[in-house]
Amino acid sequence: MHAGGWKMPETPKPTLIDNLAHLIEASPYDLTRVDKTRIEDLWKDQSKRSFVVEPRVQVAGYLEVTPAILIADCLLGTLGLVYRLEDSFKKRAATILDQATYLRHLLLMEAGVDTRPLRRAYTIECVLVLPSRDAQQDLKHVFRHTARQTSFWHSIGVNVLVSAGDEVPKADHLRRAFAWLLAATRTWLNNPPAALPARRLKKVALTNYRLPGQREWTLASEAKVHLLHGQNGSGKSSIAEALELSVTGTAVRLQARNVSDYAEVIRNRHSTEPAVIRLEFDTKEPWSSAVKSTGVEQPMKAGMPVSSFRLDQDAMDDLARRGPAQRAEVFLSSFFPNERGVTVALNQAREALDANVRMLPPELQEAIDGLAHEAKADIITTRVAWVHESRPPTVTEIDVCRPMSRESLDALRPFSQEITDFMTATQFADITEFERLFKNFNEALERLRKGAGSRLEAIGIARQCLAENAIRTWRPATSGGSAHEFQASLERWTEKTALADLAERHVQLSQSLLDAGKEGWIADPELQTAGLFLEPEATLASSLGVLRKLLDQADTDRKAAYEQLMRSSSDSDAIAFTVSIAGPELSARQSRALTVAGEALGPSSGTDGLGQAMDRAFSQQTAVEFGGLTIGGSDTWGAELDARLTAVQSALTNLADESYVGPMQRRENLRAALKASQDVRLAAQRVKDIFLNELQNERFNAALNELMSLFTPARWAYDDVEVTRGVTAGKDSLELKISGSTGSTADLLWNTAELNVFTLAMYLLAAIRTENPLGILLFDDPLQNMDELTVTTVARGLAKVVKVFPAAWQLVFLFHGEDDLERFRQEIPAAVYLLPWLAPAAAASDHVIVGSETLKSTFRSTLQDLDNVVVRRDEHADVPQ
Repeated sequence: MHAGGWKMPETPKPTLIDNLAHLIEASPYDLTRVDKTRIEDLWKDQSKRSFVVEPRVQVAGYLEVTPAILIADCLLGTLGLVYRLEDSFKKRAATILDQATYLRHLLLMEAGVDTRPLRRAYTIECVLVLPSRDAQQDLKHVFRHTARQTSFWHSIGVNVLVSAGDEVPKADHLRRAFAWLLAATRTWLNNPPAALPARRLKKVALTNYRLPGQREWTLASEAKVHLLHGQNGSGKSSIAEALELSVTGTAVRLQARNVSDYAEVIRNRHSTEPAVIRLEFDTKEPWSSAVKSTGVEQPMKAGMPVSSFRLDQDAMDDLARRGPAQRAEVFLSSFFPNERGVTVALNQAREALDANVRMLPPELQEAIDGLAHEAKADIITTRVAWVHESRPPTVTEIDVCRPMSRESLDALRPFSQEITDFMTATQFADITEFERLFKNFNEALERLRKGAGSRLEAIGIARQCLAENAIRTWRPATSGGSAHEFQASLERWTEKTALADLAERHVQLSQSLLDAGKEGWIADPELQTAGLFLEPEATLASSLGVLRKLLDQADTDRKAAYEQLMRSSSDSDAIAFTVSIAGPELSARQSRALTVAGEALGPSSGTDGLGQAMDRAFSQQTAVEFGGLTIGGSDTWGAELDARLTAVQSALTNLADESYVGPMQRRENLRAALKASQDVRLAAQRVKDIFLNELQNERFNAALNELMSLFTPARWAYDDVEVTRGVTAGKDSLELKISGSTGSTADLLWNTAELNVFTLAMYLLAAIRTENPLGILLFDDPLQNMDELTVTTVARGLAKVVKVFPAAWQLVFLFHGEDDLERFRQEIPAAVYLLPWLAPAAAASDHVIVGSETLKSTFRSTLQDLDNVVVRRDEHADVPQ
């Protein structure tokens, strides 16, 4: 309220129509707004794209049209009628569809009044703005009735935009409703600009190519779209195959059948002359080649995938039905061969990373298991970057190079001071100190690993010895038994011990002589007077088994005699004798094994090994200190010794295992994995820098969904699709997801017609990104399983796409159905060619020339002039009945 008492008028809130007008005036639609009093300005310039809000126009003096917004896209030849429906919208919608169809009829009538020159009528697109999703569902009944009872849908396009109240419509909803303006498609085609063909195909001449004689197909130079029709057997497939052969040097269909002689298959079977392909271009240099057994000489671009310039049912299946990995393979190899090397490098880097990951420590493998390659590379880089740094690693970082558990390494420390030095270090002063300790640590383990076999054998014998109860539980004796009985037991034990020693010596001598003989040693004949020196090598070898059994039996008897000796020392008369004489006795073999095994306990207090220490303890009936353990000091000394040897045995077993990887090699594996990770990250970044990254942003998906909407009659009934880049089994894949859904796969949900519309749209957007030696995109019967309404809609949409398509490109469609041909030629300015039906028995001298059909071709048509056809109606004039 101002001081003067009057109130500032409120600014009116923008209505939905105001918001729509603002949106289509802005990027990416960029329409020019025209005052409704200047209706004629809408089509004054046929390169102009403009609109007017709330016009009141009359068409051909008969029909009054009052949309909320009238759009005239003269470049695409489209009139758009935008209506907002609220109350009684069903009846209102039916009236709008009726009026729009009548408008199209009037425009067609006006365009056909004078056929010289041929004029092309504007197409009509209706946009019905509804207040809710429920209203959209109710409106389907109107659409269904109209489709069943009339042919309106063949004449006009109908679009739906749901917008509650006066809210601003979402971008994807707006794109679907106004797909016929091709805003997203223009953006995609112009940024980055399409590749431009170096030349333009003018003529295809085939001689004795499957059919006899010569056929020439001359393309109309003024036409951008070419419609080639031929019944089955007229040679339509031969033209497609000849173009494939001339460009790539091969034919996919023949390769699939492992054809070894192309000439034999392609040359007309009644002809003795070779089949010849000749192509002429708008440049002076033609291309020509006879078909030989290996194909053609010097193809224009050998190895180029045929799907780069020809879309047929096989290519459509590869792009839509055969899985994400196959889709990516076709997509990259066909449309982006120059960048394919980057993707191949990425796949190779991923494979190298997988190979290196398998060499990493298990704990690091577990940390990255199941992750994508790029995620694995990130974690590896973070965790092992220190291997390339100039600083010494921390104890925690270097722990990943530890070849076995800390417990096992601690068990091995008595064998080497170098192991102890490294394992007890808490930090490294500098890189020099670290490298010295690390190198010594690695070398100590390697030395220990070389002798691990003999140590393990000795520990095994030592543990068998400790398993004997008489040794395991031995204590210095303080009581005995009957002296007489004890004396007999002692003599028996002494005898058995001597026999066991003799048996062991016999085995050792026989084995030594046998080994020496194998090495070529022969004793002096003068010395071979008696004993084992006289035995031949075969006899020595055959006797070893028996001798070892004798040794085992003697050892068993010795042990039994000893146990009897212990039982006989039960009375007081034998106490003195037992104390002075009795005790376990070790064989020489056991003593040697215990001495080797004892090295794992650390240095003893004297010069004796473990075997000598135990012998001394048993013979002197006194406890002996060794390696921090008192032999005979307690009832559990034997169990304690066995436990310590078990830990060492386990560590040495791991050390001797074939899968062992030493510290230095582990660090090298980390370095290799780090390099592979860096290669993956670099290759992935390069892939992101090329086109495939476009599949992850809005431009490609927006253009793709726009074209799919344009090619679909009931475009409001389908959700957007998201084409995303993924990785399957280490290779790039292209996933098709339904927008806003979780776990949905579009290629499993769509019907065949939808899949074909998808591949057609994808092909139009992608194929112009690659070099094309023909300058054409060849569509070989792309309308599989499409009904008449869908074919008409696709043709009407393609007529608009052609207007914004790069000028240097030609589109060629091959049809076998006359209905499809007729629908396309009525909607698209195109040159029409009719292949004559040729019987197999045609004369070899036939020379068939195929040119554009003047009466059927429409490429010379011009867009009709709407001056005096659509005029502004005075608001106070009477409405005609």
